[in-house]
Amino acid sequence: MPFVNHMTREIHLRIAYCGPFLAGKATSLRQAKQALARGPHLAPVDVEEELFYFGLTPPFELGKLRGFSTMLELYLIPDALTYQGPRLEIRRADGFIFVADSQIDQRSSNLAALDRMLIELKGNELDPASTPLVFQYNKQDLPYLLPVEALERELNPSGRPSFETVATTGEGVLDALKACVRQVLLGITTGGSLVTLEG
Repeated sequence: MPFVNHMTREIHLRIAYCGPFLAGKATSLRQAKQALARGPHLAPVDVEEELFYFGLTPPFELGKLRGFSTMLELYLIPDALTYQGPRLEIRRADGFIFVADSQIDQRSSNLAALDRMLIELKGNELDPASTPLVFQYNKQDLPYLLPVEALERELNPSGRPSFETVATTGEGVLDALKACVRQVLLGITTGGSLVTLEG
């Protein structure tokens, strides 16, 4: 649940990137951070960085929602198969972006990582059906990909928002993040205008 500080009139949202190892979680996070901060180009992600990238980004102010400043923090949850650390990090998130590797030979890795994520949500007393969740079908610039229809059928039968992305260039990454933020904000509003992200 987003943290609402009535004294400072701020809403703090935390979005976590999940998915199989090397699907593009850390790269997506960096691209989103760059787009929001409008900062200089960020260095490429080291292969091992996905194992340890727990740190929250500095908050980005998204705009006003009913007089409250809306602040966004991003972080990454490494896949359980590659990092045997505490899994309570999943409880900190208000919404999740599942980054799937669209390559045909990563089909089983996607399914296994999603199963583990859903199990961890339930283990932390979070209902997967009501938890904000968005899918990125990443690496759309590579050959030998699963059709999007197959990815939807296998990973997203409930019809959550999904986006075809190329994390290395940023294509589709910010759109996925916006969709996840909107889902989170819908949970704390009863209608009306939501925060609009620029860019």
